[in-house]
Amino acid sequence: MAKKIIATISLVLIGLLIVATIVMANVKVDYSVRCNAPDDIIVVTPSGSMPDPSTEQEQEIVKLISNASKRSSLSALFDGSLFDKARIEDVNSSNASPTTIVKKSNCYYVQYVYNEAQVLKYGKEDYKDANGSLYYYKRLWFEVSTSNEEDVTVYIVPWFDTDGVNKNPKSDNYTKVYKVSADLTALYDYLKTL
Repeated sequence: MAKKIIATISLVLIGLLIVATIVMANVKVDYSVRCNAPDDIIVVTPSGSMPDPSTEQEQEIVKLISNASKRSSLSALFDGSLFDKARIEDVNSSNASPTTIVKKSNCYYVQYVYNEAQVLKYGKEDYKDANGSLYYYKRLWFEVSTSNEEDVTVYIVPWFDTDGVNKNPKSDNYTKVYKVSADLTALYDYLKTL
């Protein structure tokens, strides 16, 4: 009788483990930068040229960037990143772009441009600095390289008006850098076709 109970409990536990594995393999974790669809996209190639993508190409770029940060919960569990979040760092530059911060020879840069100021999100919440102030931007720069990097760099440039005046509080006039877990290889391959 005791053997039957142990066998039944074992089968139930094995069944639960199989179900949990299937669920975790299909449920995605999203590490992406939370941002709205851009009003315009600018692409800078490794040679510095700036092809003008069509509307369809822009939509494909947005889709590839969005999908690059989604991974199965199971793979995130095994590599220890299941509960990781994007990291936000400051860069001491008031009007940063790939040409003023860093320029890697093998990288493409994709800039999201917004007509209206956007509020930086951190997870599902609005990002606030140490003083409790929101951070506004109109441009995001995605660094797209050939390697399957664990951390992808996204530059979030503070919102400047047409006179070059920073619209953020003085304490938060630095470019923010998101470090997100993503694989932009598919985007890199796509950008090579533009």
